Amino acid sequence: MKFSRLIFSILILSALLPAKTRTPAAAAADPNYIFALSVADHFLQAWATHDYETGIVMLTDTAKQGISEDRLDEIFSPDHPVQRAYEVLHGKKLQAGRYVFPVALFEGAGKGRAGSPRYSRVIVIKEAKDEWEVDKLP
Repeated sequence: MKFSRLIFSILILSALLPAKTRTPAAAAADPNYIFALSVADHFLQAWATHDYETGIVMLTDTAKQGISEDRLDEIFSPDHPVQRAYEVLHGKKLQAGRYVFPVALFEGAGKGRAGSPRYSRVIVIKEAKDEWEVDKLP
């Protein structure tokens, strides 16, 4: 009897949870989602730490052709010693081998002041066998 009440309680609670609460777990079960999320996270870590070499290697040829060398230098430049941080929000599958992740980018505005976040997105695609790359920079 206690067991059936427990099962009933679990069923009621799961029905009451909003659908958004359950969605990330379903996406996390998709191994491609995990690879894409990992690439987005590593790319943003390169941005946050001004790691030019790592960031460039993670870009598709299309992404590299769509941005100037000056802009890439600006994105990864260690000459601007501001504190950087990011938040990756729950992504979604656009099509097979293509995921988009909304991001919030933060850059320190000076002594003790925080800058406003800049909202963008990162698109990650599967280019070759198990090779994931960033196709759209934030």
